[in-house]
Amino acid sequence: MENKEKQSIIEPTQEEKIQHIKNVAKQNGLKINLEDWMIESIANAENSMIELDKTLIKACIKAKNQKLKEINTDCFDIDDILFKWENPQTDKKIQYGLRELNSLIGLNDVKEQIKKILTYNEVDLERYGTGRIMTHICMSGNPGTGKSTVAEIIGDIFAENELLSTKRIFVKVRGEDLIGKYIGHTLAKIKNVIQKAVGGILFIDGIHSLIRGVDGNEYECIATLIEEMEDYKEDMCVILAGYPKDIEKLININPSFKSRIQFFLDFPDYNVEELYEIFLKQLKEDFLKLEKGCKEIVIEYFENEVKLKKENFENAHLVTKLLEKIKFEQAMRIKETGSDDLYTIMPQDIKNVVNKIIICDVKGV
Repeated sequence: MENKEKQSIIEPTQEEKIQHIKNVAKQNGLKINLEDWMIESIANAENSMIELDKTLIKACIKAKNQKLKEINTDCFDIDDILFKWENPQTDKKIQYGLRELNSLIGLNDVKEQIKKILTYNEVDLERYGTGRIMTHICMSGNPGTGKSTVAEIIGDIFAENELLSTKRIFVKVRGEDLIGKYIGHTLAKIKNVIQKAVGGILFIDGIHSLIRGVDGNEYECIATLIEEMEDYKEDMCVILAGYPKDIEKLININPSFKSRIQFFLDFPDYNVEELYEIFLKQLKEDFLKLEKGCKEIVIEYFENEVKLKKENFENAHLVTKLLEKIKFEQAMRIKETGSDDLYTIMPQDIKNVVNKIIICDVKGV
C-alpha cells in the first residue's frame, strides 16, 4: 500500500491532477470554473505536482486580487497553459512562435521581415521539395528594443518550421566571448562555438567588442566568423546584434559581412504609448494594478525621457528599472502604513520614484 501511494505521488494520474486542482481552489476559499478541456489540458501536461502548484497558487493570488470568488479563465493565460503545460503537436508548435512574435509590442517592420523569411521557405519547399533555407541576420537597435527576445523567438520559429536541421539549438554569446588573449587562440574559440551552433542559431550580442581597437585578435575573429558563416550558410543561422553605430562600423571594417547577411532588421526606439504598454504588461505579469491617477504620472515620465532621449536610450530596460523602483517604494509604504493591499500601486509610490530620478539627474549621479 505504501509503495502504491509513493508511486501515485511521483506519477499522479490525470484524475488525481484534476482533483488536486479542485482541492487547491477549495483550500483557498475559491470555486473552480474552468472549461473541462482546459482542466484536462493542465492535467495532461507532463509536469510535476510542484510545477502544477506554482501555476495554481498564481491563479489563486490573481483571483483574490481581483476579488473573484472563483478561479476562472481570466486567472490564466490560456496560451501559456496550452503551450507551456502541454507537449504540443507540430501544428500547434508552428503557431506558437508566430504567436509569441505577434504578442510583442511594436516592431511591426521586424515582424514583417521574419514572416517574409517563412514565406520564402514555403515557396522554396514547393519548388524544390526542401524547406531548409538558412539565412544570416543582423539586428540593429538601442538597448531594450527587443533584439535578444526576437532572436530567441526566431529560434523557435525556425525550429518549428523545420528550417533547422536539429530540433532546437540556440547558442548565445557576446562578442568578447569569441576573442582570444593571443593570436591563434581566437580561431579555436570561434570554431568551438560554431560547432555547438551547427544546425541551429548562433546569436552574437554586443558586437561592439569585435570592433574595439580592431587589433590582430579582432581581425582574426572577424575574418574567421565571415568564413564560418559562408561554410555553414545552409545549416546555421548567425544573428549579429548591436547598437546602430557599431553595426555600421563592423560592416565598414570588413564589407564581406554585408554579402553574408541576407536580412538587416532595424529595431526602433519605443514611443511613449509603447513604453506604457510595456509597463502595463509587466504590471500584469506581477499581478499588480494601478490606482486612479497613476497613469498620468507614468505617461509624463515617459514623455520627458523620450524628449530628452540620451544616447543609447534604454527603452524597455527603462520601463523595467522604473517598475522595480516603484515596487520598492510600494513595499516601504505597505510596511509603514500596515496596509493589507499588496497589489495596488498608488500615485505617491510613482511620484517618490520620479522625484528621486529628477534629483539624481540634476546632480549628475
